[in-house]
This record gives sequence, C-alpha cells and structure tokens, in this order.
Amino acid sequence: MEWEILERDHKVYAALLQALTRSKVSPKDCIANAISASSTDNYPDESVVNTLNPRDRFIRRASYWSSKGQSNPEVPEMLIYKLRAGIWVITEIDIQPFEVNFSEQENRLQPFELPKPVLCVGGYLQIELLGRVQRQEMDGLFYICVCYVRVLGRPLFPAFEMDMVEPDGKLLLKYYPENLTSALQSSSSTEVPRLRHLEAEMLAERLGLLEDLLRGIQQGPNNPFIWDEDDDDEINGGLVL
Repeated sequence: MEWEILERDHKVYAALLQALTRSKVSPKDCIANAISASSTDNYPDESVVNTLNPRDRFIRRASYWSSKGQSNPEVPEMLIYKLRAGIWVITEIDIQPFEVNFSEQENRLQPFELPKPVLCVGGYLQIELLGRVQRQEMDGLFYICVCYVRVLGRPLFPAFEMDMVEPDGKLLLKYYPENLTSALQSSSSTEVPRLRHLEAEMLAERLGLLEDLLRGIQQGPNNPFIWDEDDDDEINGGLVL
C-alpha cells in the first residue's frame, strides 16, 4: 500500500513538473479585481479600477489612476489587486505610466520580468511605486499616475486544482490527468471578451454615479442626496470579472 501511494505521488508531481516547465499556453492576465490604492486624487474619475483597461482613453476621456499630490518626492504609493482563482505560474508584471500634457518622457508599457517564476494560488498582489520625478506646475506637488497594470502568468487548471482542508488549513493538490494535455497546449486568448466585459462594468459604475448626482440635483437643496457608505465600500472593492 505504501509503495502504491509513493508511485501515485510520483506521477502527480512528475505531471506538475511537466506543466511548470513545458507548458505552451500563452501567458494571460492574472488580475481579477482592482482592490485599492494607498491614495487617490479624484475618486472615482482617477480610480485604481481604471488601471485594468489597457486603453488610455475611455468614453472620450483619459483613463488612469492618480495618487494624491505630495511635496516629498520619496513618498511611495501602493496598488493592491486580487488575482484570479486557480493555480498560476506568474512570470511578468507590466506597468504603463500615464502621460499628461506637461509630462516628460513617454507612456510606454514597461515589462518587469520576475527573476524566477512565482507559483500563486489566487491571493493578492501589492505593487509598490517608489519615487516621483516631476512637479505639477499648478500646485507644485509630485504625483504618480498609472494608466495600465497587468500580471502575466500561465494557468495550471484544469489539470491541477488546490483546495484548503479544514480545520487545519492545509492545502490539498488535486490532479486530473485527463486535462493535462489542455494545460500544456496553447489555447485561444480570452482577453478580448474580458476587456469588453470590463469596459461594460466601468461604464455601468460611472453611469450609476451620474444617476445619483442627477437625482440629488432634482431633489433640490431641501432634500439633498445622502451618500450610502455601503455603496462607497462596494465601489472601493473594485470590479468582479
């Protein structure tokens, strides 16, 4: 019995090694939601949610996240994202700064390839942005503006899944050998329909805020619109894709 267990485990880990080293699946964006930013200058117009859209313009306006201004250029900023469920091998993080009219340099997508691939099972990603390079002429403060963020990785599902065993919290690796071939071969990209869904979510969010504003105006000064804190928490939670 013990030998059979060892033989089974060997086959599972041999298949896992094959999936990690020989996969031809094209890297995909692993980000599911934009959770929060350490600061935001003008919410929701400059929300961290905007960094999920690869286009720097959306609904005829600029699309980006902006920090609050700081007099000290060394003040860092942090962006937090929730990763998609499942097992991913992450290899690269790409960041595209936003270029306003008075900014120097360019808004090119900057790839940061990880020294070693990182195996992730869902979870969260925190990006720390260090340093500010140019003052805004209007107020003399330093800002950080980011147009687009993506995290590239290869999924190991549907061949492998990970479950948490209660109550000790240990992780259980599940292997489905009939799905190993699909985990190794390249597949068609799903980023285009995902982008369309994302843009629809962003449009719905902005239209909802506009509707609330118009309703407050119609009610007049004697019946002001009261912002629901639960709504604010829901928006800060980002988009569920």
